[in-house]
Amino acid sequence: MRLCKEKIVAMVICIVFMLIAGTCFYSEYIRIQNIFDKMYYTRVRAHYDWWGGALGGLGNKADSFSEMPQIKQISRDMESNYTSDGYFENFYKDEYLNDGEVISIACDRNESVLDIAVAKRVNGIDIIYRYSYDVKTKQLQENVECRTDVKYYINYQEALMIAETVGITNKELLEYRQYLLYDKLLTDWLDANLSRFSVKRWGRVKFIEVLPSESSK
Repeated sequence: MRLCKEKIVAMVICIVFMLIAGTCFYSEYIRIQNIFDKMYYTRVRAHYDWWGGALGGLGNKADSFSEMPQIKQISRDMESNYTSDGYFENFYKDEYLNDGEVISIACDRNESVLDIAVAKRVNGIDIIYRYSYDVKTKQLQENVECRTDVKYYINYQEALMIAETVGITNKELLEYRQYLLYDKLLTDWLDANLSRFSVKRWGRVKFIEVLPSESSK
């Protein structure tokens, strides 16, 4: 009888271990396949992770942006509202940006989308880069917009035309994107969060760019 009990205990331990190992593998290597998945799932708790606490807190922690000193902290009430609405948004602090720059990150749990907006004011106009990442399709869509004091241009060709009228070249648009998206947001996020991805190695994601490189013009 004692031997039978020991076998049952051993089987239970093995099952629990397999559940823990399976959860970890699924969370980090199946569900999260690129840096934007990692951003999304460390801001939005997955539905099944409620039981993570029972297994030692294995559920994903939605605190990756709160770990960044560059991010504005939000109140507990606002976070509670975000949780009920399923839409989470974070902004950079002004002191970590140059004048005229804005960086925001939003996660929509209902639509499974991560939205990034980075903007820079140059020569009296706002240049806005928007990135919409679909968690289900692993697709990142880029849009480049331009805003003057009187009009908003959401078509890239129109935005480039307006930018050129105030002396901003396509090369400079690429440099602004490199600085705001790669050198700032992604670099800052990786400095605060452990990840197998990097600024240059995003993982499996289809990046649909609308801003052409100089060599492709």
